Amino acid sequence: MCHLAKAAAGMEGIRSAIQRSYADRLQARLQELLSGHVDKERILQEAALLVDRSDIQEELVRLNTHVKHFLALLDRGGEVGKKLDFLLQELNREANTLLSKTSGLAGEALQITEMAC
Repeated sequence: MCHLAKAAAGMEGIRSAIQRSYADRLQARLQELLSGHVDKERILQEAALLVDRSDIQEELVRLNTHVKHFLALLDRGGEVGKKLDFLLQELNREANTLLSKTSGLAGEALQITEMAC
């Protein structure tokens, strides 16, 4: 298995810890906001959007798909340079998104940054 596939598998393994970290951070922020006068319904809507945007599952699925496609192209051989170049751009995009979604989180989320190196 290539380094990138191993990293993606490792990220999948700590995904639930990252979600817990987001939940803890969100809970603390919500308690801070709810201590003042705010629209509780609006806060719940924003919290739902934040939770949805913070999940890295979609990026991990795409990353794994791109890795498999990349390796298959290498095995096939022939003129695959343009396709490999395109896939490298897609892999970079997914890696950037994963890193941006997990920046600022402590604990296991820091492992995402380490895996990206």
